[in-house]
Amino acid sequence: MPRITQSSSIPNMTGSLVDGGSLRLIQHIGTGAFGAVYMGQENSSSSSPSSSTPSLFAVKCLIHHRPDSPAAKLQAREFDLHERASGHENIVSFHRTFCDPGFVYFVMEYVEGTDMYAAMLDGVYHRETALIKNTFAGLVDALIFCHSQGVYHRDLKPENVLVDANGGNPRLTDFGLATDRAVCTDMGCGSGSYMAPEIFSSSGSTYYLAADADAWALSIILINLVTAMMPWITAQKRDGAWRDFKVDPEFLREILPISASLNDLLVRCLRVDPIHRPSLDEMRSEVLAMQHLYMSDAELRKASNGVRRCAEGKQVGKRTPPQDLCRECGMSASECRSSRESGSMSGYFSMLAREQEIRWGKDDAGSFVPAVREIIDSLLDDDDVLEPPIAPFAYPSASSSLTDSLSGRPPLGPVHIRVRLSPGPSPLSSSLDLDIGAGKKRKSSSSSSKMKKFLRRIGTWRNRTSQSVDSSL
Repeated sequence: MPRITQSSSIPNMTGSLVDGGSLRLIQHIGTGAFGAVYMGQENSSSSSPSSSTPSLFAVKCLIHHRPDSPAAKLQAREFDLHERASGHENIVSFHRTFCDPGFVYFVMEYVEGTDMYAAMLDGVYHRETALIKNTFAGLVDALIFCHSQGVYHRDLKPENVLVDANGGNPRLTDFGLATDRAVCTDMGCGSGSYMAPEIFSSSGSTYYLAADADAWALSIILINLVTAMMPWITAQKRDGAWRDFKVDPEFLREILPISASLNDLLVRCLRVDPIHRPSLDEMRSEVLAMQHLYMSDAELRKASNGVRRCAEGKQVGKRTPPQDLCRECGMSASECRSSRESGSMSGYFSMLAREQEIRWGKDDAGSFVPAVREIIDSLLDDDDVLEPPIAPFAYPSASSSLTDSLSGRPPLGPVHIRVRLSPGPSPLSSSLDLDIGAGKKRKSSSSSSKMKKFLRRIGTWRNRTSQSVDSSL
């Protein structure tokens, strides 16, 4: 049974004239959970005679809520903050809003191209040092401008950056979680893999600085641009990769093919205490000044197989792991993107599911992966596993089988497990691939019993999850 969303009540408006007949919706770009996005064109009969080519816009069509409702207030906040942040070449321009009895329309700059996530998936940035530097510098400039206007994005990630066909000229978009408060107390706001540790309620903090949150997310995006990988799922204590990074300054170079100079910068950018992190200006200048972003050939020859595969681009484009489930429809990001019409850009798809805002933090509500990871962490000691880097697009391939572990023999490499999360045609149906034991020797004692216990708990958790998913549809 398909999930019923508010966007299902929005009819196909292609060809419609809106805004008093001044704007024609000429092409449906895509649909999110709470609205639709169209390519809009100035109506030729109402455009200026001096204009030879009517302008194109991206027009977000949203349900028109009561003016005093929380949803309407959140819509107004997004529009206001996006307008305040407009006026920079690396930010999607805000043009205007208008409404009719049924819908609210948000008119933005139309960007020809794709989003940064799709560009990464296609390997556009692979070993393109100059492109990476210029794209990163453009994002830094966009954030500096936002902050100078008193606007903090708080949901910076590749999906919310539009780029041209070559991956350049980045444009920041989606201000749905933006704020004008420099000090925030709404813990757990953002997208989990890009959230700074102090944002999680598990950190014990009761507030965080919004500018620090943006700078942290930008640091993770820098890793994405260079390697097309995620270093960890979330910067929380229960994430083994995050724990290893905190105690080992060379951890990133053990799992990613990055240069020593880039590693040095990232270690400082990703410090637990935000006071000791470099400023946006410092990040920009250091990246632009770096001669190398990648390991040398000599270093790669001494690196692990996983690092070499990453350097060769063999980790990109294979599959999308479940931590990248679309916040709006529950499908994986790649499935969600492929279900839209060609030419769509996910950065336009903050469809204001804000009265049911999906925020990580506070037990990471809405995420499959942390729940499974808790089970794993409860079964394996800290020194049992060196977790592999988590790719936004692909997990490293496994070199040993589950049978090896169940037989009691210590696996030669990482154990690869596929778990079906939710059976049936539900939009939340997915599978989870786990690579356990990569990089360190596993203790042979009790490995079989631990694995069997793990599989039993996965089965119990899967059944419970399936029931909760079915009841929500």
